[in-house]
Amino acid sequence: MKQKPPTFIAADVSAKTKVLSKELQERLIASAIPEVQVIAPQVANALARDAGAALTLAFVGQYNAGKSTMIKALTGRDDIAIDADVCTNEVTAYSWHDLLLLDTPGVQAGKEDHDALTEQAILRSDLVVFVITAELFSDASARYFRHLMLDGGKAKESMLVVNKMTLDNGTEGAKRPDIDKVCNPLGSHDFSTVFMDAKCYLDSLNCADERDQRELREASGFDAFIDTLNRFILERCDLGRITLPLFQLRSISQQAAVITGADQPTERAAIELLGRLDACVGESKAQLKTRLKGALGRAERRIERAGDDLANAIHDEASPEEIKASEEASCQSVTDAQRDLADEAGQMI
Repeated sequence: MKQKPPTFIAADVSAKTKVLSKELQERLIASAIPEVQVIAPQVANALARDAGAALTLAFVGQYNAGKSTMIKALTGRDDIAIDADVCTNEVTAYSWHDLLLLDTPGVQAGKEDHDALTEQAILRSDLVVFVITAELFSDASARYFRHLMLDGGKAKESMLVVNKMTLDNGTEGAKRPDIDKVCNPLGSHDFSTVFMDAKCYLDSLNCADERDQRELREASGFDAFIDTLNRFILERCDLGRITLPLFQLRSISQQAAVITGADQPTERAAIELLGRLDACVGESKAQLKTRLKGALGRAERRIERAGDDLANAIHDEASPEEIKASEEASCQSVTDAQRDLADEAGQMI
């Protein structure tokens, strides 16, 4: 059974925008009105102007952590070498659905030129996916991670991936405390940390038995990686850069609607299509804004209650143990509120 590929929101929006733009351009060209036909090239021009604004994701981390394997699993490309003996010695860019994925050399392996190339890639990236193995950080990679995230100020634009999890018996819960030590004063949750095995996912694609296929995919954690990446982009990226082409297409459609006055079937069909597009974009924008405000309000109230509960727990008669327990409970409540907010926001799009 052929597996359903994961849905990466940024790529999905880009692909659907292309389909919509093609249909719009065909309808404009088919118009019997010369003034409408003249507008058709604006569709391609709008997408071309936005080409430079595609999101750039840099995959950064240790040697043999599986960065290339993750990119291959994400894009489905067959021309990406993932042999264990092959190391990426330069920054390789892969264009995928108007996104740019940068595969960088392994860092902190005694090759300063590799580290320099990687840092240059990071500087021109919107988001950073820092990859380590299930063995977690070495001393060198821990120093580099802290340099990049804390000193370099990339924490808000970065997520952390622990890859090759099926090669290790340790659980996610057992590994987080060690990751938290490296992230201090931040924590693993601040980096949208995800645990997965990209090669296990690729193996599932080539598995003939449906049950084995399903088990391999579940063990890979790849769907969780996609979900986390979608939330990560939703929370920390300018989504306007992804949706801008839709608003440009709407503007073009409005021009055509103004020009079109003849009572002809082709024009009526075009107007109907463009009207639906305009209404859809406007309604979706308003609904998303309202729902996001509601979700933010609910999360804010939960965080305020957690703060109030902690404040009430601190009094002269409270023991240090009780205060510590209240502090941990409040921190957990805040973490839960943040996670639920991310989940709810992710479902909105």
